[in-house]
Amino acid sequence: MCSQPSRRKTPQPSEHAEAIKKALVDVAQESFFSYAEFCTPERFHEALESVRDAVDAASPRWLAAHVEFDGAFAGRVTVVVPYSLAADMTPAVAGLMPGDPIDDVLVRDATGEFANMICGTWLTRACVRRRFDLAPPAVLAVPAMPAAGRDDELVLINDWPVTLAVAFDAA
Repeated sequence: MCSQPSRRKTPQPSEHAEAIKKALVDVAQESFFSYAEFCTPERFHEALESVRDAVDAASPRWLAAHVEFDGAFAGRVTVVVPYSLAADMTPAVAGLMPGDPIDDVLVRDATGEFANMICGTWLTRACVRRRFDLAPPAVLAVPAMPAAGRDDELVLINDWPVTLAVAFDAA
């Protein structure tokens, strides 16, 4: 008996790096009215230090939003943002007026939607003829910015440090 070869090809993160970076910039600018730029590790660490110096350790400082996808290939998009940036970006996507109250649930929902929109925009543009299913975003409060992986993208959004990562499941 012979087994069928897998029809799914697992890409390398580098194959999709430019497309996912463009998706993040476009989503940040067009949907969240924020300025996004990719930066050097040195510039990222400077911004990271300024965030560490400016926050109160008693409240959540970072949100990690994960969106899993499956289809022609499978994996996960992860965006880690400072909580303050997430709160600043929330009114744009939630349709709030300046000064409207924002609670933690809304901030987490908006952060999940940010990751969802990045993932969906990237897959739609990069894999036009392929079908993908996206799971609902999962958003976790984390005490610190996780160490960036080798393939993680370092981003500044409105001068706040953000990481973007794509991990692919082996076929």
